[in-house]
Amino acid sequence: MESQRAPAKRKEKGVKRKTPHKYKLLMNFIIWNSKGANSAKFRRHCSSMVKLHNLTVLLLLETHMADYKHLANELHFSDQFQSPTNGQSGDIVVMWKDDLIKLEEISTAPQGVHVMVKVHSPPNFFFLSAIYASNTLSDGIKLWDHLVDIAFVFKGGWLVGGDFNEVLKSKDKFGGNSISAIRANHFWNRINKCNLFDLGFKGSKYTWSNKR
Repeated sequence: MESQRAPAKRKEKGVKRKTPHKYKLLMNFIIWNSKGANSAKFRRHCSSMVKLHNLTVLLLLETHMADYKHLANELHFSDQFQSPTNGQSGDIVVMWKDDLIKLEEISTAPQGVHVMVKVHSPPNFFFLSAIYASNTLSDGIKLWDHLVDIAFVFKGGWLVGGDFNEVLKSKDKFGGNSISAIRANHFWNRINKCNLFDLGFKGSKYTWSNKR
């Protein structure tokens, strides 16, 4: 089956390779740029979201935390992987419930956590990449080169989600400076090389503001 390709529509997004599936996987994921996950207010809000959506996997970005064991226990997740930390500057954590799925860590880096998701019932598997990209173009290129390498090696289902810190079109942002055509073209080319397509979204188009 030929994969579809479409531009990403907003700053925080998920993109996925289209492959034939024998089974439908009924599970809920949240990918959340928390901008700090250690406050009591965030923990209360996060706990209510976990319960409301009956989450199987929670991916938190920009957490400003180094240790997630207490948070994972508080949210009733059985295990977690995290990106390398430097003091309180940890940026990515993946939490899950191991009675439903098993996650095998493939690689972790400051800009991404990459895991193999193995579903217990019905038996299935797919690759998951949680991304928190750098604002720096040179670092972003390193990230996408790594994703292209993954795409070349792994040919199964692949979910890529998070904060790419990039936009493809001027209508994907409101106000501020004009987008960089060079960066947008680079983003588009890497999406195509990875054979990914945008999953789209529901709700508000703009989900973040710098209040300027």
